[in-house]
Amino acid sequence: MDDFEDTQTESIDVQRNQNKEYEEKIESLQERLMNDHESLNRAKEELADQEAAHASKVTRLTERLYTTQSTAEDQVDSIRAELAENDRHRHIQLEEVQTMLGRAQKRCELMQEEHATLRAQAGRSAGQREVEVESLRNQLACALEGKRIA
Repeated sequence: MDDFEDTQTESIDVQRNQNKEYEEKIESLQERLMNDHESLNRAKEELADQEAAHASKVTRLTERLYTTQSTAEDQVDSIRAELAENDRHRHIQLEEVQTMLGRAQKRCELMQEEHATLRAQAGRSAGQREVEVESLRNQLACALEGKRIA
């Protein structure tokens, strides 16, 4: 019986040793699990911080984009208005120049007509002068003839 008790005692000792090993293993695994949980929590916090920073940056850049886009649209509208005003001003100037050109052409036509009239008158005057000169020559010749006779 002693052998039986020794075997049983040994069996109990082995079992106790195994239980002790298991408990140590469990404690070790629990520690690792706790460490892993802590690492996970730190990683989650870091990730949350990074996500918050990224979200903030995205928001800031989006606001900047809208501001820049709004400013650009305002500038485009301003340039379009300025171009429209310049086009209107050029159109008015073009109309004024066309009016001035029309007046100048009319004056030119009138001057050409006047020039033609003066040429015609000058031509008639030259012919008339010749007639008058001839008449005066005749009168002079008659007067000289009359003086010689007298």
